[in-house]
Amino acid sequence: MVQKDILIINPKSNISIATLWTQKEIILSKLSENIRNKINIIGTLYTFPGVNYIIETLDQNPQINKIIIYGLDASSSGQALVDILNKKDEETLRKYNIQFSLDDIIDIL
Repeated sequence: MVQKDILIINPKSNISIATLWTQKEIILSKLSENIRNKINIIGTLYTFPGVNYIIETLDQNPQINKIIIYGLDASSSGQALVDILNKKDEETLRKYNIQFSLDDIIDIL
């Protein structure tokens, strides 16, 4: 299994950040401590398969209901995540080879 490239900061928070190709440490270093403490999880999202890990992470952390997508979207993985979150349809899941069913996605998101 691939290791998730995430940092857990405040497990009680409802906010996560997907930093795309920008290193999460760089983003964190730019945030004040007050803002940093409002983040549950921050992690990178390099490729389309990484969207599966984000969905899995959201399933494991139902308190998260906000995702900030920030950084260089070199592989369009950020756009894939936006498409999946907005459209929630079978065609989009197939397009990005998402391993979750549409019912799972609707339940998780």
